[in-house]
Amino acid sequence: KNINSNYSKITISTSEGLLFVNVADITYCEAQSSYTVFYLKDGTKIMSSKTMKDFEELLLPHSFFRIHHGYLINLNEIKRYVKGDGGTVIMNDNTELPVSKRKKEEFLAQLR
Repeated sequence: KNINSNYSKITISTSEGLLFVNVADITYCEAQSSYTVFYLKDGTKIMSSKTMKDFEELLLPHSFFRIHHGYLINLNEIKRYVKGDGGTVIMNDNTELPVSKRKKEEFLAQLR
C-alpha cells in the first residue's frame, strides 16, 4: 500500500516526516534493531523507524533480495560476488556485504 507501481517509489517514514524515494535509487537497506537504514546511490543515508520486514515485503517485487538477516540489497546494484562460506557481495558503491550461508543457494539462483 506504500508503493505506486507507476512511479516505483516508496514512502519512508523518518523522524522529520515522510520521504518519497525512487526504488531504483536504493542500493541496499540495513537492519539496525527495530530501525531500517536506507543507503541511496547518491550516498544519502535515511533512517526509518520501521523494521526491515516492513520494507522487505514492499521491495522484493522490485529486484531486491534479503542476503542476510541484516541486509536487503538491490540486485541491480551488485558489482561482484566473492565466493566463501556464504560469500560476499560487492555493491556498485564498493560496499562489501556478507551473504548468509543459509541464503547463499537461493541468492545465487536469483542471479542466474
